Amino acid sequence: MVKGSGIIEKNRLSFQSYKNLSNSLKKEHFEGFSNVKKLILSHNGLTNISSDFFRNFPNLRLLDLSENYLVLSKDTFNETWNLDKLLPLELFQNNKKLKRVSFTNNKALLPTLTGDLLTDLENLEIIHLEGNRFRSLPENLFWGSTSLKYIDLNENSLEELPELIFFELIEIEYLLLSRNLIKMLPDEIFKYLKYLEVLDLSYNRIVYVQRILLEGLTSLRELNMEGNRLIYIHSEAFADDFVFTSNNFVADLRHNNIKKFLLTNIEELAIYITEKRHVIVHVENNPLSCDCSLYDVVRYLNDDMPITVYNFLEITLGNLKCVKPNGILGPRIRKLDFKKYPCPEDEFFKIDKKCQTMCICTIRPLPKTIQVLELHNNRLSRMSPRVSEFLLNQNYKELTLSGNPFICDCNAKFLYAIVLKKQDTYKDLKNVKCKGQNITLVDMTIKQLCPSNVSPEKIIKTVE
Repeated sequence: MVKGSGIIEKNRLSFQSYKNLSNSLKKEHFEGFSNVKKLILSHNGLTNISSDFFRNFPNLRLLDLSENYLVLSKDTFNETWNLDKLLPLELFQNNKKLKRVSFTNNKALLPTLTGDLLTDLENLEIIHLEGNRFRSLPENLFWGSTSLKYIDLNENSLEELPELIFFELIEIEYLLLSRNLIKMLPDEIFKYLKYLEVLDLSYNRIVYVQRILLEGLTSLRELNMEGNRLIYIHSEAFADDFVFTSNNFVADLRHNNIKKFLLTNIEELAIYITEKRHVIVHVENNPLSCDCSLYDVVRYLNDDMPITVYNFLEITLGNLKCVKPNGILGPRIRKLDFKKYPCPEDEFFKIDKKCQTMCICTIRPLPKTIQVLELHNNRLSRMSPRVSEFLLNQNYKELTLSGNPFICDCNAKFLYAIVLKKQDTYKDLKNVKCKGQNITLVDMTIKQLCPSNVSPEKIIKTVE
């Protein structure tokens, strides 16, 4: 049709009919324009375009379809391999009642979307953008669409995301980012997603989970990070305002490169958990190191931790073997005995090596036959919940703790509990003092011990 009108092939083709073309635009209408890079079809009253129409434009880079009445099929852009700009920018801005957008599995090489494409759609709830080849997305893509509950960006080529791309999308419940090329996420990218329930980051290239990345996700019940390249998770990434507030949560960390899975503070975090929760962390298929970082994991598997820890969370390792320093697979972790597990004290406590020449100083549990434990006049400054619970459950003939420079603050509640409960059994405990203070610990009030904003009820609960 167009070629028969005497139009010669150009890089830019603008077509506007003198009347509305209120039917389908077909391939045979525009033949012989293979070199066209810019195609303007605006203001034609179009309602449909045949799925093979763009086969005539293999080099098309810009397409303007504004001011039409189009209903597009999912195959419409399959032939636009080089397309990098689609107009109008405000494609959906007159559709304020729109609730669902699906733009999936397109073969066109669209590297991104325009910034205003999905903004200020106040009724929009569901967005499917999976299976495209987006390499990046504009920061303001979803701004103002505050009713969004579901965003699917799976199977694209995203390498990074802007920190404010999910700005104020507090209603989001599902965010799917699986099978992209993301290496690292901005610290506060999930800051506003307080109702997010499912976060899928599986099969990306993420190496590191920083301390505040997951902060504030108090509604999260499923975190999938399987198949990344994780080597390190910050020890505070799963802080007590995140996963530990939920009674129904699953984290999938399988098939990564995690060498150290630290449970250093787990007993303190779990101290008030008296009922079983459904909190599971999958760590299968990771190269955990056969070193001191594994000691508490072995204790966990040997049922050597308080019942509150097992109420708190379940760790699944399957038949995982640890990896020795030379790269050779070691024994199955489940077969290890924490009482015999070799862990040098300097490595465990991260202190200078003080073991005498020709001696081996390793972490080991106290013998059950011990009757007298004298710890006075040392350099002890803290009492962990693990040690506190252990000492409270012993029936020694003698226990001494005085003469140590204990730091007395809100974290001293476990030491405080021992001194108050056992002072009549072990007379030396009446002489325990805090560093830099003359008053004994038994004579201190809770407010003197912890004058901060920490709830006194928590300290009282520890002591009772």
